[in-house]
Amino acid sequence: MSTIVTYTASLCTRRTDYSVNTKNGQACQEYYTNSYNYVGIIHFPGMNLTNKVINALIFDIKSDKAGYGASSTKTVYWRRSNYQEASKEGVTGADYVGTALGTIQGSFYDNLTSHSITGNLLTAMAAYITAGNNTFLIYNPSPEQSSQGYSKNYLMWTDVTLTVNYDEAVSSPSLSATSADMGTSITVYTNRQSTEATHTLTYSFGQTSGTIGTNIGDSTSWTVPMSLAYEIPNATSCLVTVTCDTYYGGVLTGSRTCTLTATLPSWVTPYISDITHSDSETTVQQTIGAYVRGLSKPTVSITAIGRYMSTITAYRATLDGVTYTTSSFTASKYLSLAGYMTLTVTVTDSRGRTSTDTRSLSILDYSYPSIRLFAADRCNAAGTEAQRDSSYVRIQFRGAISSLDNANATEYYVYYKLSTVSTWTLAESSTTAGQYDSENDYDSVTKGCFFLDKNEAEKVIEEWKKDHILSQHPEGFNILEYKLDSDNILWSEGFF
Repeated sequence: MSTIVTYTASLCTRRTDYSVNTKNGQACQEYYTNSYNYVGIIHFPGMNLTNKVINALIFDIKSDKAGYGASSTKTVYWRRSNYQEASKEGVTGADYVGTALGTIQGSFYDNLTSHSITGNLLTAMAAYITAGNNTFLIYNPSPEQSSQGYSKNYLMWTDVTLTVNYDEAVSSPSLSATSADMGTSITVYTNRQSTEATHTLTYSFGQTSGTIGTNIGDSTSWTVPMSLAYEIPNATSCLVTVTCDTYYGGVLTGSRTCTLTATLPSWVTPYISDITHSDSETTVQQTIGAYVRGLSKPTVSITAIGRYMSTITAYRATLDGVTYTTSSFTASKYLSLAGYMTLTVTVTDSRGRTSTDTRSLSILDYSYPSIRLFAADRCNAAGTEAQRDSSYVRIQFRGAISSLDNANATEYYVYYKLSTVSTWTLAESSTTAGQYDSENDYDSVTKGCFFLDKNEAEKVIEEWKKDHILSQHPEGFNILEYKLDSDNILWSEGFF
């Protein structure tokens, strides 16, 4: 709501070269005779419109008979005053003169006229008044003499009133920082123009808004709310509008705004809530209960969520040198190393931020079963010494398996048969673990042979490879040679 006030001027005139008033109660411009030049001083006692917002200025002027008559148009030269009082002692009229404000034109002779100030002159006068000034001058430094002897714009005012339409100054807010993390505090300054002003401060962005404070004077502290993060699921910052409503006496006079770039704190990243993994090779898992090198393929499942309305847009997991890009997967190859292997998981949210977590997989070492030693020869019935013409065969062997923390059950078997038949006869079997040795004697048969087949339990688990030796012994002959390859050792006496 605008306010209208009227002020009555105190008038006087000084010559440019005089430090005392030439006229009191009258404000004159230019001269009557060209031996001097007048400075008209127009002072409005009690006018203090500092920091007001001036909407309109109207001067009502009563002019006396001076200079050209009422039919003549005269120019009034408005100027600022260096002194804000009507009669400053010891100061000449020239010392009073400040910079130019602008001009108006009209008839100023034995009449009462009203002049509404507009345009650049209104802007200049309003700024001059709201800076706390209350004294104007009328003065033309270069008067032009008329044919009558006095100057062309010579005039004399005997009464001047000023009507001002103004609003209280609306505060323009500012911030202690133009950018701040959500959850941190900044200071909001009202920059009020009057101590009579109070303020309500609010903020808004998108669908989120709130009150910073009410009845605020000069400033207040504000914690930028984290709730703004819900408005930006695909971004890391937003431009928040801070509004300052200015009140005088409880009446709203206007509003101004400023902006803050609210940034998402660095700790707001996607959350990996769980990473689970298990062996997709169920037989290994059920039998051994641990990952085994060369036998296990982990199945991995990743659970992750975005914070403050963001969504998960990408998964990346690295295991055993292979990268996977889905939230769940089964390894594309068997684990290649024993010991500890790191599973690294990284997720990306819709803001482009990432989080990384790891899991350590403990992997048991494993090697295929092996027969490291095998010997078969004719022996006496007690098996204590070799006997070439005996009907007995003595077998000695050494084999090894990976114990897998003693979870790897192991069996070995010794078979024999006639070379002319297809059915094997079990000579011996045993369940053991780790590394083993065995030495046994068996009755030989014509063209008998013995077959060692290791670790049927392992064979069941994943058709794991077995190691075996095939040896043939015709009755009554010595072993003459053997052959070693990757799978077996063959003993023969020149025929098979």
